[in-house]
Amino acid sequence: MVRKGVWMLCVLLCVFSLLLVSACRRGVVKEEGAVVGDEKALKETGVVEDELEAARRKVEELRKQPGIKLSPIYFAFDDFSLTEEAKETLIENAAWLLNNSQKKAVVEGHCDERGTSEYNLALGQRRASSSQKYLINLGVPSSQLSTISYGKERPKDSGHNEEAWAKNRRDEFVTK
Repeated sequence: MVRKGVWMLCVLLCVFSLLLVSACRRGVVKEEGAVVGDEKALKETGVVEDELEAARRKVEELRKQPGIKLSPIYFAFDDFSLTEEAKETLIENAAWLLNNSQKKAVVEGHCDERGTSEYNLALGQRRASSSQKYLINLGVPSSQLSTISYGKERPKDSGHNEEAWAKNRRDEFVTK
């Protein structure tokens, strides 16, 4: 009886693992860092292919300039799409990452205090993933990036107003 229960548990864990792995795969990787074959994932980042090509050219130009650094990006309330300002910052971040290929970066997703912890953890992860996808599409190797969500647990500003909340809805880029 116990053996049968252990066997069933193993089978269920295997099935769950297979479902989880297959659900996580979104795009087809073609060459290091270029994600293709998943237009929906590309559109989720708020970018079209022509815009992406222009951004890649800008990354190459910026790589030649000194003083590039990693900077945070900010999001609208209850949103994980990239603004034009966020895309510009991510282009600079991509140039820095490509110039410092020996470094790994963690994209940390953060939210303001409104909403449940569970909701904000999920939203923070969508924000971090959105930035990660855009950076990969700009040529940053996926092996150089990882994501984590802190939800509302690590506010930048502890105030309880729109000004403070706007500072907390962000992605931070931490190097290792």
